[in-house]
Amino acid sequence: MAIGIVAVFHYEAVPPAPPQPEAETVKGLVATATVADIAAASERRAESTRQRQAPPPHVEAAPIPALSPAPSPDDPLPPSPPEGYSFVEVARQAMSTAPIEGPAQPKPAPADKLDWLGAADAVDALAQQAAVARRDWTFGWLRLAPDAAPGELRAALRRQGGELLGMAGRLVRARLPGAEAPLRAIAELPAVDALGAVPPARKIAAPFLEEVRQAAEPTPVFITLMADDPDGRWRRGLEERGAVVGGFDAQLRVYAAAADFEALSAIAKADYVLAIEPWPAWHRRTAPRCRPWARMR
Repeated sequence: MAIGIVAVFHYEAVPPAPPQPEAETVKGLVATATVADIAAASERRAESTRQRQAPPPHVEAAPIPALSPAPSPDDPLPPSPPEGYSFVEVARQAMSTAPIEGPAQPKPAPADKLDWLGAADAVDALAQQAAVARRDWTFGWLRLAPDAAPGELRAALRRQGGELLGMAGRLVRARLPGAEAPLRAIAELPAVDALGAVPPARKIAAPFLEEVRQAAEPTPVFITLMADDPDGRWRRGLEERGAVVGGFDAQLRVYAAAADFEALSAIAKADYVLAIEPWPAWHRRTAPRCRPWARMR
């Protein structure tokens, strides 16, 4: 007797897995979201400014309640940002935690780093910066002589109408006079080894700027300033050059911004700008692993 066994199998159609987005698409999505965040921060700052400028509404005075105990002088006061600012952590967090991936960059020769310091046209470049900015002063860099003391340089700068703003080793970030005569006097000081202005092409990596040129949308960036911005003049300058400016990290003197190629090219020429760097979470391929700005801030 033959026994036949019939097996019945039930097949359930399983939809195919959705295709993974390509790297360029992911980068575009992240860039779009980042630009939107920066624009939102800029709008919040503008709305806050409008609210401060609007007259207060008329209200009837309420009965005065019993006075609460006066705060103790030892109570810590909450920090408050200057007018036009908002404290943000995104810049510091992204700059300190986001991995920078990509091929290792070749170590540049010394002439590729700070060859503009002490260049033959350094004084002319600084004077030209002041003329373009329509000021009688400009921002620049000095290199302290090996045996000189910072206090000696600070006093000498004041006598020539300059100001020492910060130091990183022997590198001195300074506000300098815009006329050639005091600039040459500063260059000849015993405490000064060299002086100069950072060329615009050194403020932003060429491969990154080329990517910005080809991008269809504004690119998120970090813009490091040469000095603090207590009255918001440098923020307004960035906006006038076409950037959408978001939050500010006062400790790092860094603005989060979004800008296209034309805007970044114009911003790089501003003497109050030290460096323009890609947002690490968005741009990882061409960003060098190490920048000279890290030790010049």
